[in-house]
Formats: sequence, structure tokens, C-alpha cells
Amino acid sequence: MAKERLENGVDKIAQASAQVADLQKALKEEQIIVEEKKAQTDELIVSIGKEKAVVDEAVEVSRRASQGCTAMRLLCARRRVLHAD
Repeated sequence: MAKERLENGVDKIAQASAQVADLQKALKEEQIIVEEKKAQTDELIVSIGKEKAVVDEAVEVSRRASQGCTAMRLLCARRRVLHAD
């Protein structure tokens, strides 16, 4: 009876050890995928940062152009008023 219990215990330990080995293998495979995804994400973050800088610059240029147009409109309105007399 004791021998049978010991054999069952050894079998269970062997099964658990095999499961742990399988899980470790799966974990290593998943870590490779995670590292690849992380690298892709890092590249995307850099790309988005560059694109944002371009957009921010375009917005600033547009803002300045809008201010210039407003100033021209005011100047034209003032000239019309002065020349209307």
C-alpha cells in the first residue's frame, strides 16, 4: 500500500514536471511574440510623434496665415473708409 502511494506520488510529480516544462516552453514562445509586438509599438510611437510634429507645424503655419489674412482684411477695410471720403 505504501509503495503504491509512493509510486502514485512520483507519477504525479512527473506529470507536474512535464506540465511545468510545457508551460515554460509556451511562456518562452509568448515572450518572443510580446517582444516583437513591443518593438512594433515602439516604432509606431516614434512614427506618431514625427507625424504629430508635422501636424503641429502645419497648424502653426495655418494660424499665422489666418492672422495675416485678418490683418489684411482690417487694412483693406480701413483704406476703404479713408478713401470713401
